[in-house]
Amino acid sequence: MKILKASQSIGAVKKSRSGGVNYAFQTWEDLQPVIKSACIDQGLLLLPSMKLLSKDIRDRINDQGRAFGISVDWVVEVTLTLVDAETGASYTCHTSGEATDTSDKGLQKAFTSALKYLLLKIFQVLSSSDQTDSDKSQPTRDGTVKPDQPSPVKKAPFAKPAHQKADPLPQAQEAAQPQAASQDQGVQTVRTYEQSEEERKKPKTPDQEFCSFILNQMKEAFPTNGKNAFNHFISGMNSTEAATALRALWDESDRRKCLENIYDLWTRHQLETE
Repeated sequence: MKILKASQSIGAVKKSRSGGVNYAFQTWEDLQPVIKSACIDQGLLLLPSMKLLSKDIRDRINDQGRAFGISVDWVVEVTLTLVDAETGASYTCHTSGEATDTSDKGLQKAFTSALKYLLLKIFQVLSSSDQTDSDKSQPTRDGTVKPDQPSPVKKAPFAKPAHQKADPLPQAQEAAQPQAASQDQGVQTVRTYEQSEEERKKPKTPDQEFCSFILNQMKEAFPTNGKNAFNHFISGMNSTEAATALRALWDESDRRKCLENIYDLWTRHQLETE
């Protein structure tokens, strides 16, 4: 009963972007204080424990077949016991988690990920978008269900004059013939295009120049998928936003590490979507 009351008191937890990825999710930092507050109010104590199931160390290989560091795969089993502080009654559940990391944070990532999703399921925590969708079909006072309201019609964006075209990104300055998207071992590559002669002659802004510089560095470091990794990192951004994100990541004294970070984000995304 106390788990139910705690679940009822927890509102929707918003999704946000974190860690440089291009999708939103409910972070541990946003979820933990909400769960803690609800459990304290109901007198529930959470006792998590972890058991290491496997640890696999492997070389990281670039597109030229050369090793440039190691990567560690962690798999853990997490046990969570919820205890009623008043009666001593308890409920125990189990799950597993896994994570891959190139530093010393992999074990903590696997543990946190498993615990986070276990708490999301136990307390049935909604995201903001879930709550918005469910609100559409809430019963009214007379017991009837309100029909879904039609989505507002979005107005077309104001068309800029020809001399005020938005700054395109390196992969978006693309005009001629599209190359068909291909698949390599089940991994969908990013659709790219070639620039027209007219586009190549246009002067670039400083932001576009910096984006082009990083793109060329990625293609040189990772000839096969460097461009895909770059396009994934800047997906959904305009040239100013992309340049800002890249400058925040860039370290002139350690270029290789910065390029590897961009590439790792892409490879991680491929693994998560498989």
